[in-house]
Amino acid sequence: MDQCPDAIGVVIPARNEQELLAACLSSVVEAAGRLDIPTRIVVALDRCTDRSAAIVAEFRAAGFPVRPVAVPRPGVGAARAAGVRALLAEHPTEWLWLASTDADSEVPADWLVRQLAHVRRGAEVVIGTVRVTDWSPQPAGTRERFAAAYRPEFGHRHRHGANLSFSSTRYLAVGGFAELPCDEDVDLIARLEAAGSAMVWAAELAVTTSARRVGRAPAGFADYLAGLTEVADDVG
Repeated sequence: MDQCPDAIGVVIPARNEQELLAACLSSVVEAAGRLDIPTRIVVALDRCTDRSAAIVAEFRAAGFPVRPVAVPRPGVGAARAAGVRALLAEHPTEWLWLASTDADSEVPADWLVRQLAHVRRGAEVVIGTVRVTDWSPQPAGTRERFAAAYRPEFGHRHRHGANLSFSSTRYLAVGGFAELPCDEDVDLIARLEAAGSAMVWAAELAVTTSARRVGRAPAGFADYLAGLTEVADDVG
């Protein structure tokens, strides 16, 4: 298989993310601008009642390759699945490299460039790490407990929908994102790995994510941070 994809698609699920979505989209647009391969960005709007849809429309009106996608059923798994379906429908005969992030996250400018570097070396799936730069929403000590538990090293085994990418061929072969209310990323990665995909657990393309205390999906990153606090409270 040719190691250079024909196009790249980025999927961003959003559930009432008007506070953070514009920054996320700006970062993804910048990352896409570093490439000479056609790139499309879809925002899967999951029951949004705020200005999330309007923000997507503003980016689209400004000429950026961003468009909204309706989610037929609620939940982050259904949103990611709907976003990927929309991208595949646009490029039915081409090999796509598909990337996923979250609306409360910002990707580095070389995020897609570094993914493609792994693709050229044979990767079929790239799983990256996350980092937090603003810990102010969290109680004192959460940052230190996170640093003690989280290992953003090459070969790590962390799993984040906010920093996950894969070939369309492998994605379709394992049945894609399941429409789960949570852990749709963990589930997909497990099936990709079980199918023998060439996996890269990368550490050099970390995505900056929110440390907010109330997340949009159950058992997401906000709940993980809350769990660190609970453990510390129990020990204390």
